[in-house]
Amino acid sequence: MSKRIAPLLLAGTLILSAAADDWRSEVAGFFSGEKGADYRAALAYLEAKFASLTDEDKPSACGLLAFLEARSGDKPAEYERLGDYFEKYGAIDMGFQFLPPAARNEFYHYIRDWQLKYPWVMKMGIVSSSAVTVQSSAYPPDTLILGVEMAGEVLYKLSAGGEVIKGGMFRRGFNEIVIDARGVFRESGNYPYILEFKAGDLVIRRALNLNVRRQSFGQIGRRPDAARTAEYSVKIYLGDRLLAANQRNAPVSPPLDIPVPPPSGQYDPFGPGYQNDPRIPSAVPIGAIPMAVKELIDAFKKRSEFEPVPPVELKVDMQYHFSEENPDAPPSEVRAHLWLDLKSIQFLSYASQK
Repeated sequence: MSKRIAPLLLAGTLILSAAADDWRSEVAGFFSGEKGADYRAALAYLEAKFASLTDEDKPSACGLLAFLEARSGDKPAEYERLGDYFEKYGAIDMGFQFLPPAARNEFYHYIRDWQLKYPWVMKMGIVSSSAVTVQSSAYPPDTLILGVEMAGEVLYKLSAGGEVIKGGMFRRGFNEIVIDARGVFRESGNYPYILEFKAGDLVIRRALNLNVRRQSFGQIGRRPDAARTAEYSVKIYLGDRLLAANQRNAPVSPPLDIPVPPPSGQYDPFGPGYQNDPRIPSAVPIGAIPMAVKELIDAFKKRSEFEPVPPVELKVDMQYHFSEENPDAPPSEVRAHLWLDLKSIQFLSYASQK
């Protein structure tokens, strides 16, 4: 029985391999006809075949579909395929040796041009001052910094509520956008933003959400006492005769409530660490002088050197602890959980939006 299974498995593997290679030979046939390349026929065939292709074949087929859509003049369909090729499949070049030389050179010229100018986002997140995901401060943050690492230069704009917040040119590498966060931390909710990139006629629209969930943990300190007033009266006498009198009311400041730790029972008039008989060496051995001079030179060199700047941390999930002022009560402690979501991505034609 086992002798029969092995040939069947081998035959099945050969059949699947032949089926996978069959679409390549079929597509190549549309480029080598006597009347020249038939882009529309190749496009119709590959569109119908795409869903049944294996995961290994789809990246190459997707890039080829974008090329065929471009030759057919359908920009919306071309941009959708380009978006999948770069964002979903990572622009994996699986080889296109099955195409005739002229068609292969034409395709490589097309796809290399897009690889140079496509606005590829390498990383995006909220800039953190350290590797710690919990940020503590006395007040809620006024601003947030959206950090974006790009593979190349690209025009961009950030919008919220239908209004453009900021726009300009992103450079290759790290870029930042400062966002007004005063309204973000006031209450729990989802705050949508639109980040757009433009490369030639292609516009990539990314819908982002800043999600905030707040928790309040009561008041810090005790509720202030009710305001008190004192009455003052002034009278002027000449002998037993009353010449003038006046009465005023004035607020009285509440007593200070400063917590003081209990006494330890030990008295140290000079403070901790004080030495009554400090042991300072009165001389340096001659043999130690070169080493001491070297240490001084190294210390001066360190002063003139710049400390290395730590890499920027980009995070999509953060915790914030801060206190919140109340008009008629002591401040309360607030813990806010903030995270960044990419809700959707669209690939549009700039010319069609005018």
